[in-house]
Amino acid sequence: MGRLTQPANPKGLCVFDIDATLTSHAKADAKVCGVPEMPKGPVCTSCIGRKPGWKAEMTGTRNSFPAAYGQEAIKQCLDHGYAVGLATARTCQGDTLKARLQWLEKMGFPKGSVMTPMGTPGPAVGCQAHSAPGNKLHKDQSILSLMHHFKVPAKRTVFFDDSRSALLAAQKAIPGLNIQQASSNCKGEWCPSACGLTRAEFHKGFSKTRHH
Repeated sequence: MGRLTQPANPKGLCVFDIDATLTSHAKADAKVCGVPEMPKGPVCTSCIGRKPGWKAEMTGTRNSFPAAYGQEAIKQCLDHGYAVGLATARTCQGDTLKARLQWLEKMGFPKGSVMTPMGTPGPAVGCQAHSAPGNKLHKDQSILSLMHHFKVPAKRTVFFDDSRSALLAAQKAIPGLNIQQASSNCKGEWCPSACGLTRAEFHKGFSKTRHH
């Protein structure tokens, strides 16, 4: 994977959170997630951070797995001429984000867009300068940077995230931004059975940008 390229003149922009949006958790149930079986790989090794420790305890592992429709969602955006980017609450430094970026190239993100040859976040990654509990509520600057980089307006941008509070905060800060809940089975909060983005969730969110 990672062979596709970002479009030269994007028709729109898909912005994804990572955890429980492009990933699923170990206790996800295929039936609940609407798939015959949950994707087994590529495995995102050590992608659940050490802090807070209760997350790994509840899932039974620090590994994550592809969302029910994660790889296909990235492919669908690129196939339709949309750029793809990330908005994460993680800091731009640290092993957890680096592990996730390496995994995202295997998931189909264009090579070089999520990680530079130096191993630092690429131009399609919006991350945080400092670690703070409220980072998930401040992803708007990352999304705006991605919109500016790809020259795409808010009405043609959709932001996928499992956190309801993160979605509402971004929409409040960026008028016209389209938002879509991922891992709806977790009711907008973190849970160990997160499906990640499902087929239904993706198409519902993506269609919002097609109405403009």
